[in-house]
Amino acid sequence: MSLPATPRLVALSNLLWDIYSVAPAGEFPEAPPPGARSVAIAEEQLDRLLGAACDRGVSYEGIGASATNTAAGFAALGGEAIVSGPVTGTPHGERTVAALERLGVKYVSPGAPPFFDGICISFPLGGGERRFISKFPRYPPGADLRLPAHLLEGRPFLVAASYELHDPVFGAFVVRTFEEAAALDGRLVFDCADPEFIAPREKEIWSILRLGLDVLVVDEKSRAHLLASEHAPPECDPTFAPYASMMIVPAGGRGATLHFAGGENAVRAAASKVIDTTGAGDALLAGFLAVLAAGDDPGQAFRFGAAAAAETVGVTGPHLSRYRWSAIRRELEGDRKG
Repeated sequence: MSLPATPRLVALSNLLWDIYSVAPAGEFPEAPPPGARSVAIAEEQLDRLLGAACDRGVSYEGIGASATNTAAGFAALGGEAIVSGPVTGTPHGERTVAALERLGVKYVSPGAPPFFDGICISFPLGGGERRFISKFPRYPPGADLRLPAHLLEGRPFLVAASYELHDPVFGAFVVRTFEEAAALDGRLVFDCADPEFIAPREKEIWSILRLGLDVLVVDEKSRAHLLASEHAPPECDPTFAPYASMMIVPAGGRGATLHFAGGENAVRAAASKVIDTTGAGDALLAGFLAVLAAGDDPGQAFRFGAAAAAETVGVTGPHLSRYRWSAIRRELEGDRKG
C-alpha cells in the first residue's frame, strides 16, 4: 500500500483534551450518577471533578475526540491531515494546537474562539471500556465560523462525528461545511457510532445524510434510532442506501461489518489483550480511509482498518505511534504478497 501524492483529510472536531482517571467515576461524589456512557456536564461541575480525579491519579493525558483521532492516524500513514475546531487563545488552547502538531496534524481555525476549550475525563469501567464525562466547547450565539474554501478543493475526505453537533453554532458550521464539500464533490465521512448524541440532533444528522455520504459509521443502536426517526425518508433501508456508498457497523468486542456495493465484509475482533478500547473505531476509520486513498478496494481497506483497531486496544489512549502504524502496514502487505 502506497499513498498517492498528498491525499487530504479535513476533520471538523470539538478537540477535547482527554484526561484518564485511574479511579472509577463512582468513587467521586462530584461525578454524575451512572447512566449514559458519555455525559456532558457544566463547566464548574467538571472543574471540581477534574481536580478530584487529578488528585487521585491520571494514567494518560492528551488531545482526543473521534475526528481528531482519525486525522492523527491518517497523518501517521503519510496523508495530509487538517483539523478545524474550537480552540481558545489561552495556554490550554496553545497546548492543544501543539499536541496536534506533534501528531503531524495541522490546525486551522474556523474563524472565532469559543467561550472555553473542551475537556473530557475518562473513567475506567473494566475490560478496557471507559465512561466519558465531558465539557464541550461552547460558542457565543451568532459567531461566524467558516472553513477556508481552498481546503475543500481536490475532493478531500471531510470527517465529523455526531457529537460535533452538540453546540448549536459549531453544529451549524459542520452542516454548512458538509454542504459546501458536497457541492464540490468532496468525499463525505460521518461517524454516528455514539447513540448518546443521536436523539438531540436527528434533524441535523439527516440533513448531512441526505447529501450522500461516501462512508457512514453507525452502530446498531444508533442505526435503529435514525431509521425510526421522523426525519428519515420512507424509502431508506437498513444499509442507508442511497444515502451512504459504504457503511461501517462497529460491534465492540465482536468486531465490525462493512456494507458496500460489492457486498458485505465482516471482521472479528482480534484475540489480543484489551487495555483500552478508546480510539479503536477511529483507528479503523483512519486506516480504512488511507487505504481507499491509495486506490485499494473497500474490502482490503477494511481489513487494514480492523488490524489497526486491534492494535489500538492494546495501548492506553487513542493514538498509535507512527512505528506501530508502519508495522501494521508491513504485516498486511506481507500477507498480500504471501
